Amino acid sequence: MNILLHKEKKGKPDSLSGFTMIELVAVLIVVAVLAATVMFSVAPDQESLSSALNTFRSNLRYAQSLAMGQSHLLDEDPSDNTVIWGLSWGGSTYQLQVQGASQDYIKLPGSDSATITLPGTVQFGSSGSIHFNYRGEPVSTSESALSNDTSITLTQGTLSQAVTVVAETGFVQ
Repeated sequence: MNILLHKEKKGKPDSLSGFTMIELVAVLIVVAVLAATVMFSVAPDQESLSSALNTFRSNLRYAQSLAMGQSHLLDEDPSDNTVIWGLSWGGSTYQLQVQGASQDYIKLPGSDSATITLPGTVQFGSSGSIHFNYRGEPVSTSESALSNDTSITLTQGTLSQAVTVVAETGFVQ
């Protein structure tokens, strides 16, 4: 099948010329592949920021699970549920804490250090900390329940993403 274009040549009546259907389909395939590549490409900064945020979110959940499942291991009196686990952060680093104090012997999963450094130019929007009681609820270091959700922002250049810890339930989203 030919797509016809009318073209008048010198001294000859109208002649027919055009592209074959295979040529047109080949061009459309090339254009579609290029468009898909451009449309679905993710900026490296966005990927690095998302990865750092997901790792931080996972480590928050880890601290919460330690508070719910292992606080009795640190207490002398098992009926006393005052051991709290949490994370503190600032600049481009964060670390696991027990009772509001950093412990060098405690290492987060996948790390050989007590302090985790965020990749590249990823930074925390501000310094802070969050802790969890034996029920997995977010509490202050004085063990009083938090009344508002806690939002933790990570930034990289002009990009930013946040993790929110719900006050009543400790749900990390």
